[in-house]
Amino acid sequence: MIGLSLNNMAIITNNIKRYIRNFSWLVLAESAIKGASFVVVILIARELGQEQLGIYSSLMSLVFIFAVVADFGMSSIITRNLARDKKDLASYLSNGFGVKIILGILASLLVLFTGWMLGKTGELLVFLAMASFWMITDSLTLLFAAVFKAFENMHLIAIVNFVSKLFLIAGIGVLALGGWEFSLKGVFLVYIFSGLLGLFGAAYIASKRYGKFKLSFNPLFSKGLLKESYFLGLSALCFAVYNRVDVLMLSTMQSDEAAGIYSACYALFILAGLLPTLAVSAVFPSFSRDYITVRRKLHWNYIKGMKILLLFAIAIVTGTYIIGEWLLGFLYGSGYAEAVPALRILMLSIVFTFPASLISGLLVISGHQKWVFWSSVMMVLVNVVLNLILIPAHSYMGASIAMLATGAFNLAILYVIVRKSIKWDEKAIV
Repeated sequence: MIGLSLNNMAIITNNIKRYIRNFSWLVLAESAIKGASFVVVILIARELGQEQLGIYSSLMSLVFIFAVVADFGMSSIITRNLARDKKDLASYLSNGFGVKIILGILASLLVLFTGWMLGKTGELLVFLAMASFWMITDSLTLLFAAVFKAFENMHLIAIVNFVSKLFLIAGIGVLALGGWEFSLKGVFLVYIFSGLLGLFGAAYIASKRYGKFKLSFNPLFSKGLLKESYFLGLSALCFAVYNRVDVLMLSTMQSDEAAGIYSACYALFILAGLLPTLAVSAVFPSFSRDYITVRRKLHWNYIKGMKILLLFAIAIVTGTYIIGEWLLGFLYGSGYAEAVPALRILMLSIVFTFPASLISGLLVISGHQKWVFWSSVMMVLVNVVLNLILIPAHSYMGASIAMLATGAFNLAILYVIVRKSIKWDEKAIV
């Protein structure tokens, strides 16, 4: 019994070390992405003002919504499947690349059409086309990142993200601070070059580490991949609409200035959301295996993870209420002081969004993607209705309240679903 206990302790210790290692590398990888986007928002806010920040945010919100179509949930499915069985690596790389090119083109057309329908014409449509090209390169890079994650080579994701985003920050920083005329056109050009750098870097690393692959399209394999990712892709689309539609609605129903003020707060909200994203990504491969082999351990880790995320959420909310006013002034200048109440309301919603991220990841691991999708549909409907009611009367404050209410609603729905969908061994809970 002692030997068994010591062996179990060694296994648990090794698992914890692996989780920490994966989490640490993903912190660097995702911090590069979110940090770069955050720096871009700060530079635009300070150098170009609220209106240009609102225009940039509304265009990028449109791109981020349809970027989901370019991936359609395939990255998570590829990571899950390869984490369990790596023999189909070549098929996932070659077919995944081909499918993603097709989906990327479709997503770009949807971006341009929707932008045109929303009244974006002339130079704004050119900006959308430039951002759409970057979206395709980013989606293809995600394919290689999914493979790196399945092999738990998180450091490779960090390297690719860090280099490409460092180029993005440096390029836009030079434009903003180097004496040249700073404009949104220059921002989107730098995005394109950074996207290409990330894609070529990821492809080179993958070919060296796992062998070269040929672009191909196996209809049966590709159809099976899309079938698996179908509900997950639709769920991600709903989640993207939920996260970005408020900026578009503010820009359309109020003004670009209102969208710019809200976007300054929302950038901090997105940065805080980095924590649950990283946590779920770090444990996703291991949790996928544990669901098949050691479900007791998965249940224990799930409960512990929920408690930890809630503690972090409470700490962040408390910190925001204390230093929120100083933080907005320090980052964006005195012109954004009026947004402090909106920031506090937005940050309060992470008490709901943090645990919801973990529950969604657990449902994907257990193969219940369809429930994630249906909960996302309800979440989007509630959010859009609330924004339609609150934005005309309360502008960006209304959008913040809608986000808070929707987050609480979504967590309640997901909690009910996970309780009914997954069967645990209750004896495993200590």
